[in-house]
Amino acid sequence: MDKETLKAKINQLIDETAAKIDELKAKKEKAEANMKAKYEETIRELEERKNKMQNKIKEIQETSEEKWEHVKESFSAAWEDFKSGFEKIKSAF
Repeated sequence: MDKETLKAKINQLIDETAAKIDELKAKKEKAEANMKAKYEETIRELEERKNKMQNKIKEIQETSEEKWEHVKESFSAAWEDFKSGFEKIKSAF
């Protein structure tokens, strides 16, 4: 996978995450008091994951071609963690 393809995939996931955060914020406003804390926790977790992925995009952009393979390999684990966490949260709501 090349840099541009990876950045496009990450940006797509970031956009999906941002949309889910907005959706959860709207649901939180209508939720009963006992559920608001769960929504807040989930929103906070998604925002943290989104911020990490945004930082990874910056790292990818700044990576030279010589270091690209190393960065790509180290990024794979972070990518899978983010994706699985996002899917788990998405399915919970």
